[in-house]
Amino acid sequence: MSNVVHFPLDLKFKVLFELPEEKILRMNKTKAENCKIEIDGQYGTAIVHSINNQRAVETLLNVFPSAIIIETTKYNDF
Repeated sequence: MSNVVHFPLDLKFKVLFELPEEKILRMNKTKAENCKIEIDGQYGTAIVHSINNQRAVETLLNVFPSAIIIETTKYNDF
Protein backbone atom coordinates (compact mmCIF):
# COMPACT_ATOMS: atom_id res chain seq x y z
CA MET A 1 0.00 0.00 0.00
CA SER A 2 1.27 3.45 -0.90
CA ASN A 3 0.46 6.86 0.51
CA VAL A 4 1.79 8.71 -2.53
CA VAL A 5 -0.71 10.93 -4.31
CA HIS A 6 -0.02 11.67 -7.96
CA PHE A 7 -1.21 15.01 -9.31
CA PRO A 8 -1.54 15.50 -13.07
CA LEU A 9 0.86 18.11 -14.38
CA ASP A 10 -0.43 18.46 -17.92
CA LEU A 11 -3.81 20.14 -17.36
CA LYS A 12 -5.17 22.83 -19.64
CA PHE A 13 -7.37 25.74 -18.63
CA LYS A 14 -9.45 28.05 -20.79
CA VAL A 15 -9.21 31.65 -19.62
CA LEU A 16 -11.63 34.24 -21.00
CA PHE A 17 -10.40 37.81 -20.65
CA GLU A 18 -11.12 41.38 -21.63
CA LEU A 19 -8.53 43.91 -22.73
CA PRO A 20 -8.88 47.59 -21.86
CA GLU A 21 -10.35 49.88 -24.50
CA GLU A 22 -8.26 52.56 -26.22
CA LYS A 23 -4.98 51.52 -24.65
CA ILE A 24 -1.76 50.33 -26.18
CA LEU A 25 -1.62 46.56 -25.77
CA ARG A 26 1.38 45.34 -23.83
CA MET A 27 2.31 41.68 -24.32
CA ASN A 28 5.09 39.94 -22.35
CA LYS A 29 4.91 36.40 -23.78
CA THR A 30 7.99 34.25 -23.47
CA LYS A 31 8.61 30.58 -24.13
CA ALA A 32 7.91 29.88 -20.43
CA GLU A 33 4.26 30.94 -20.83
CA ASN A 34 2.95 27.80 -22.51
CA CYS A 35 -0.34 29.08 -23.91
CA LYS A 36 -2.34 29.63 -27.07
CA ILE A 37 -4.00 33.04 -27.33
CA GLU A 38 -6.83 34.21 -29.59
CA ILE A 39 -7.98 37.84 -29.55
CA ASP A 40 -11.12 39.16 -31.22
CA GLY A 41 -11.47 42.88 -30.72
CA GLN A 42 -11.45 43.66 -27.02
CA TYR A 43 -12.01 40.06 -25.84
CA GLY A 44 -9.73 37.06 -25.88
CA THR A 45 -9.40 33.40 -25.04
CA ALA A 46 -6.27 31.67 -23.85
CA ILE A 47 -5.64 27.94 -23.51
CA VAL A 48 -3.00 27.70 -20.79
CA HIS A 49 -1.04 24.63 -19.69
CA SER A 50 -0.93 24.80 -15.90
CA ILE A 51 -1.29 22.72 -12.75
CA ASN A 52 -4.33 24.68 -11.48
CA ASN A 53 -6.64 27.51 -12.50
CA GLN A 54 -4.95 30.10 -10.26
CA ARG A 55 -1.61 29.56 -11.96
CA ALA A 56 -3.33 29.73 -15.35
CA VAL A 57 -4.69 33.17 -14.43
CA GLU A 58 -1.26 34.26 -13.17
CA THR A 59 0.32 33.15 -16.45
CA LEU A 60 -2.19 35.14 -18.49
CA LEU A 61 -1.68 38.22 -16.31
CA ASN A 62 2.07 37.89 -16.86
CA VAL A 63 1.44 37.97 -20.60
CA PHE A 64 -1.23 40.74 -20.52
CA PRO A 65 -0.80 42.73 -17.28
CA SER A 66 -3.80 44.97 -18.01
CA ALA A 67 -6.23 42.12 -18.82
CA ILE A 68 -9.45 41.66 -16.87
CA ILE A 69 -10.21 37.98 -16.20
CA ILE A 70 -13.81 37.01 -16.98
CA GLU A 71 -13.82 33.26 -16.41
CA THR A 72 -11.50 30.29 -16.02
CA THR A 73 -12.55 26.70 -16.73
CA LYS A 74 -10.80 23.37 -17.14
CA TYR A 75 -10.27 22.68 -20.84
CA ASN A 76 -10.78 19.30 -22.48
CA ASP A 77 -9.68 19.14 -26.10
CA PHE A 78 -11.64 16.06 -27.12
